[in-house]
Amino acid sequence: AISVTNSGDIDTFVRVIITKSWKDKEGRKNAELSPDLIELNVPENSGWVVAEDQSTPERMVLYYTKALAPGETTPGLSDTIRIDESVAQQVNKVTDGSTVTYQYKYDGYSFNL
Repeated sequence: AISVTNSGDIDTFVRVIITKSWKDKEGRKNAELSPDLIELNVPENSGWVVAEDQSTPERMVLYYTKALAPGETTPGLSDTIRIDESVAQQVNKVTDGSTVTYQYKYDGYSFNL
């Protein structure tokens, strides 16, 4: 789980910015592939809220709703990470005589948080 620990000496408020993207085998970001397909679920009553007005398809902004005391750790800000199933539907079918090849748009890419 992704959480935050206050390593300071005073109470603090916490903001977390998570960026989402797709990278190829060489680690290069591909801005043409949709980061919206990378889904993080923020559990209800966890103390975390998503700032929808500050978030974009590529950036998720979260705030912890309570002051975090020194040495204290927040609950996990996400309980699941999911890739939307529509990734498998973005396919190009190529027929060459009796050979049919399927080329998936996201083949060979990994997601990055």
